[in-house]
Amino acid sequence: MLLSKGAGGREYAARFIIARCAANQQNFDEAVTQYRQVLNLKPDFFEARFDLAGVLDRQGEHDEAIQEYEEALKLQPQNKDAQYNLGALLMQQKQYDRARPHLEVAVSADSTNAMAVKALGFACLQGEKKDLKSAKRYLSRYLQLQPDAPDAKDIQAMIAEIKEPTP
Repeated sequence: MLLSKGAGGREYAARFIIARCAANQQNFDEAVTQYRQVLNLKPDFFEARFDLAGVLDRQGEHDEAIQEYEEALKLQPQNKDAQYNLGALLMQQKQYDRARPHLEVAVSADSTNAMAVKALGFACLQGEKKDLKSAKRYLSRYLQLQPDAPDAKDIQAMIAEIKEPTP
């Protein structure tokens, strides 16, 4: 209805609303189509790129989601949610060293984001460029933030097993 009445120079905004509604109704194919049309009209629309990345991730299109988060971060490099989402997605793809700088920005922006802190701890532990001291520090911080976490005992055991290199 919005489009049929003529959105004029605001067609991108009308399509953005349609895309968000489709995404909320889990009609992901329609959401992707609408977000892409929004971005054709307004390529620098951060929220559309961010939302599109999330929908693509939910569809299992992880490589495309990563690309969209990267494009979104070109528009808003300090956006903690985009940094965290990209870092978490890269962690799922076992790209630990690539995930780490994004998680570092997310944790720097919000040191109380327990999931970002935990993910950063794992990135430090699992990456090719291991940083055991940082891994231990971040995993310990995660437990401070989430003392009753379901995985608390596993994380405590992991921390106890981390042997930092002696200088």
